[in-house]
Amino acid sequence: MPLSDWRDEGRVYAEVNLEVIKIVSDEILASIIVPVYNAEPYLRECLDSVLMHVPEKYSVEVIAVDDGSTDSSCEILKEYGKRYGLIWTAQRNGGPGGARNTGMLAASGRYLLFLDSDDYFIPGRLEGLLAMLEAADSDIVEFEYEVANESGRDFKTRRITPHPACGPGQDIFCAWKRSGFFRSMVWAKAVSREMIVSNGLYFRNGIHYEDEEWCNRIFAYASNVAYMPLCCYMYRLREGSETSCKTPRHYADLVKIIDSLDDFVKTARLSQGYVKAIRQTLAFFYFSAVKGVKINGKYDEALADALYERRHIMKYSDQPHKKYFYRHMINIFGVKAFCKVKYDK
Repeated sequence: MPLSDWRDEGRVYAEVNLEVIKIVSDEILASIIVPVYNAEPYLRECLDSVLMHVPEKYSVEVIAVDDGSTDSSCEILKEYGKRYGLIWTAQRNGGPGGARNTGMLAASGRYLLFLDSDDYFIPGRLEGLLAMLEAADSDIVEFEYEVANESGRDFKTRRITPHPACGPGQDIFCAWKRSGFFRSMVWAKAVSREMIVSNGLYFRNGIHYEDEEWCNRIFAYASNVAYMPLCCYMYRLREGSETSCKTPRHYADLVKIIDSLDDFVKTARLSQGYVKAIRQTLAFFYFSAVKGVKINGKYDEALADALYERRHIMKYSDQPHKKYFYRHMINIFGVKAFCKVKYDK
């Protein structure tokens, strides 16, 4: 969907300080886009990891978008704008997708990189990443990351070496899905700005799981994808972060993502293998949403009804017990009754 359609939903408000955004040449190697929302405790470390570690031989721009912060994040951006030439702007809160869209519209680099404001690039690794991008001829370049677990929860990173390591986007998508390597993390990949702009591949605004939709979709347009085994990004897993706190709206938004991708795979330009892989992903999303029918001890009737209306998605599962037994139970008894039997203890 074109960016104008996302804007028409009224969830993004462009109060962009246009005089702050610099006019730059097309020779920029990478645009690093930083969506910022109430990131005061982490923002300096995040920005320093780029602005103080980019070698002069590489042309890089850093674009930070303050997404309606209520803490001192905007003041930090102003300071870094004066001190380091950081490109920054501010807008009303529209979620990380809207902030990334604003950054992409302002970007001029050959590649787009995304850096969350509570994460950072590992010291000494950014130069290696830029060297890879300078030599790359791919629309998507995937790289590695580490996890700083500050949540107090058990968390294990499962490392899988992808095979093949490069190839056409839809073929790579299918192979990585089969092997379990595929990752819907926007910050673990560099993407061609030309591919994004020419195909209108912007994030959906004001919705959770916008990264899931975007990461699954972009592989359809990539002529070539490459994996580079360089670990350069530090992902900070925090207690109370959005990824660890699910609300009824999260599951309602997941249904919207299911609808969007289900419509998307009906287009004629997609390979049968890619369509099958996406639909298996939709089945996974479906059963993930089923778990949200009962949250905080209460049943969400609206979500149960929405999932029942979309029960055809279950047939795409690659797990026989979900494809046949769960599907049979839900078709007969409904989603809420199924949840009572399956999840109530």
